[in-house]
Amino acid sequence: MNENKFDKFYSKKTIPELIEKILRYKITGTSMDKEWFDALILHFPKRDMTTEQKDLIEHILITDSKTLNSESLSEQINQSNNNPSITTVDIEKYPALRTLSIVYKISAWIIGICCFLAAIIFLFQKELLSCLECLLVGLLSTITIIAISELLILFIDLEYNTRQKLQ
Repeated sequence: MNENKFDKFYSKKTIPELIEKILRYKITGTSMDKEWFDALILHFPKRDMTTEQKDLIEHILITDSKTLNSESLSEQINQSNNNPSITTVDIEKYPALRTLSIVYKISAWIIGICCFLAAIIFLFQKELLSCLECLLVGLLSTITIIAISELLILFIDLEYNTRQKLQ
């Protein structure tokens, strides 16, 4: 079997399943062929993983089988897959979009508060039409800017989910 076939097989598995495979191989030495194990080790850098998962793989590879057998790593493997939302890998992706989203949210709240304060000032000056205009413009602009901010996060989440489905 060539390396491409190994990658096709391993790409259908989740990262925790692959970590479990190398753990079983390191402990028992019999759950997979040496050729498959080597191909799996070469496959890991091609996958998106959290820092926790990378550290766990490194720990398994450098630790002897007796120590691995005594450790309870299966819980760590399961926990590494229980955070499908933002992982450390995802935080590093698209930092400008994340920052822009935060700036938009802050700006929206500032605009909303300023318009509300201006409406109160117009109310005390007995200018009801200006007060209503200010409240309406403030509310609509705040909602619109927050929606744009959420749209940026939606695009980031959409990319992440698409990437996860392809793995």
